[in-house]
Amino acid sequence: MCKGKNEERLFVVTKIRGQGKEQRKLLFFLGERKNAQSFSEGEEGPEDQCLEKEESNTTQRKGRSKVAKKFRDEIKSPKRIVVKIGSSCLTKDDGGLDRYKFSQITGDLIKLQKMGLEIVVISSGAIQVGRAYLQKMGKGIEQLQALSAIGQPKLIESYVHAFGKKKIHCGQVLLTHDDLKNRTRYFNARNTIEVLLKNETIPILNENDSVSFEEIAFGDNDQLAAMVAEMVGAELVVILSDSDGVYLDYSKQGLGPVPIISIDYKFSQISFGKKSLAGRGGMPGKIKAVRKMTPLGIPCIIASFKHKSPIMRALTKSVGTYFEAMKRSSKERRKGWIITTERSKAVIRVDDGAKNAILKGASVLPSGIVGIYGTFKRGDSVAIKHHSKKIATGICEYSSKEIEKIKGVSSDKIISILGFCPAKVVIHRNNLVVRS
Repeated sequence: MCKGKNEERLFVVTKIRGQGKEQRKLLFFLGERKNAQSFSEGEEGPEDQCLEKEESNTTQRKGRSKVAKKFRDEIKSPKRIVVKIGSSCLTKDDGGLDRYKFSQITGDLIKLQKMGLEIVVISSGAIQVGRAYLQKMGKGIEQLQALSAIGQPKLIESYVHAFGKKKIHCGQVLLTHDDLKNRTRYFNARNTIEVLLKNETIPILNENDSVSFEEIAFGDNDQLAAMVAEMVGAELVVILSDSDGVYLDYSKQGLGPVPIISIDYKFSQISFGKKSLAGRGGMPGKIKAVRKMTPLGIPCIIASFKHKSPIMRALTKSVGTYFEAMKRSSKERRKGWIITTERSKAVIRVDDGAKNAILKGASVLPSGIVGIYGTFKRGDSVAIKHHSKKIATGICEYSSKEIEKIKGVSSDKIISILGFCPAKVVIHRNNLVVRS
């Protein structure tokens, strides 16, 4: 299907054979109305324009290999890139949009779009933009939600204006953790983004802070970037940061960042710095997000926004830190969804016996649970830890309050304690991803 240059109507081209001569039949669709127009062989019709457009798209796809040559050596011909933009990348410390920073970032996004790449943007900044309009607001959850409600439309309006100057469209998608945890809403969100990309429209995503308590209190857009990257099948993620990559010691940044981090890198040797005034995640949050993505075959770059054309700089120069990814995992897509939708600060702690059983492919039983941390609901994806080491991630059959009541007991006692028993396991092995 294709849209004519001056037509809002969609058409489908079919071929029918006449008396020794081919005719083309063009079916136009406009609401409930259907009109047919025929063209003899050799006569040019709107479908020829459609075919020319398809040839142009093919040429554009071939051109991506040439585009890749402009990128740094580690990057291998990505078609779809997720760019995560933090609050400090776009805003002033005292609130409001920083026009220079914003123009540098949107200019790079426009360049990438013009190069034929598919770009998905995760943009923070709504709360900080809102501060320019309500500067006397406090720091409570309801005040932050009000700031987000004011700042989000202002922020998206700025994106629309910047892209509109180059005749590029963008679309806003606001999400909460629950949207991606629920499989139906997950697929709805993914389908929406796919339609936007197919129509050469840049999706701009953000957490729906104005209605979501937990995202403001505990979450950050680095984790949203990880979830979205898995959801849309991204081939690369660029995270802009105050810091130009990962440093072994943030008090000695003059030594330069770690240029490339392999998939089996031990992060315990890193001394993390402080998070920015505007953001919520900090470098530990970014590393946590990266460590969700690289096992799924998605490489990442963390680089500074404090340079001219910061996104293009990260893609074309050996700057920041590049995180190598595993070769594309053969695990089903559901496994990636379980990992990336893991709820922040939600942990089930297990004993030695449970750890050994889980590593051999067993389910998580209540008898092996020694404690929980955080608040979560049935259906949430949580971390399973033995002492302080994470050994798996899985989807719970019970809430944190319910697990607190049944931890340490055998499965046959669940119904007498809770009054119901939807499952004899806390996490079934089919909903469990064990860390390699």
